[in-house]
Amino acid sequence: MKNFILNGYCENREKKQLHYLLCRNNNQVSFYILILQLKPSLSHLSKGEQNSNSFKLSENYILSYSNLNFFCKGISLDCHLNYTLILSPKNEKVELSQEWWLEWFHKLNESLTDSCNTMVKGILSESVSDMNLLPKAYEDTLQMAYQTLFIASGYLIFYETVKEYHKKYFVYPAEKEMWMSRALTAGDRVKTNKLIYEIVMSASEYSYDALIMTIFRLASALITIINELQKCNFLPNDVSERILSTYRVGRFYGIDEVVNTFQEAADNIVTILENKKHRQHNNLLETVHEYIQKNYYQYECCVETIADIVGMSPAYLGRLYKRYMLINISEEIYETRLRHSKEMLLDKKYTIAEIGQKNGFSSNSYFCKVFKKKFGITPQEYRNKNRLIKEP
Repeated sequence: MKNFILNGYCENREKKQLHYLLCRNNNQVSFYILILQLKPSLSHLSKGEQNSNSFKLSENYILSYSNLNFFCKGISLDCHLNYTLILSPKNEKVELSQEWWLEWFHKLNESLTDSCNTMVKGILSESVSDMNLLPKAYEDTLQMAYQTLFIASGYLIFYETVKEYHKKYFVYPAEKEMWMSRALTAGDRVKTNKLIYEIVMSASEYSYDALIMTIFRLASALITIINELQKCNFLPNDVSERILSTYRVGRFYGIDEVVNTFQEAADNIVTILENKKHRQHNNLLETVHEYIQKNYYQYECCVETIADIVGMSPAYLGRLYKRYMLINISEEIYETRLRHSKEMLLDKKYTIAEIGQKNGFSSNSYFCKVFKKKFGITPQEYRNKNRLIKEP
């Protein structure tokens, strides 16, 4: 049956099984493809034994339970505890609404928990009335199966629901990524982990491409930080490898595993930074950061002014700040000014020139130049774009 689904044909024995389904239903059949993922169990066994034993036991029970309502054929597709069923209702008079399927799936999991100490989650295809359309239905449903990452064990999602996600336009939360990087280099575990979770989950109701892009962008941001720290001999080389493992989304059972991988890497970074930093440096960095946040709008807010306040040379202070915060003081000042400028651009009561002036830029032309270099568009274009988004 696996060959039938993937390649559009099947061997004689499997053709007979499908023919049996057709005959039993007087050729008036509807097929459903149910792609399941089994939750690993039997934790006292080794991983290989756990997968093998748990899978075989659960597979037999799923087939047995499914046969109560369906003529069914099960297919083991890979070693990642994924399992696919082709189901054809025994009673065509029963309306298989989404509510019916959810109730059936809930009872399946109750029985699996009692008998096998495991659960399944899955995605159900649309109804297929022609056996020849099964290969395409399988491919379509498989493309949407990534969405099971976002649901817990015991839950079922429908192809029609996930298909709607592909129609939505996804905007990556770049602002949150920036704040995550800042929180991480500042050693704020709670804020870093919270932002990592929010960034990953922002793709929960969008296409698979949105999920992959989100993971790639977040991993790239963390690896950039790691590379900077490795230049200072702060971090071991294998940290990047753990981050890169998140690209292999298919190996995860749930999205929480993806989030945990990022959060564990971030925790390791914070722990190492805490061991490297001295309290004196922490106090100094906090003083510099707080001064920038309070005085960014003043023209005299610059490296020289801050260095004079803390009693250091601008060159030494700049190297120290860059080493621990992974950003130049001047960059920190301009990032802060640009962030506040973006917020003010959403308010029509300020002109572009006024916004630049109120955020510490020496001239309107310089403000526009810096803004475009950072965001790729002018302040006026940013204002127009966001006005269009907000207006119905």
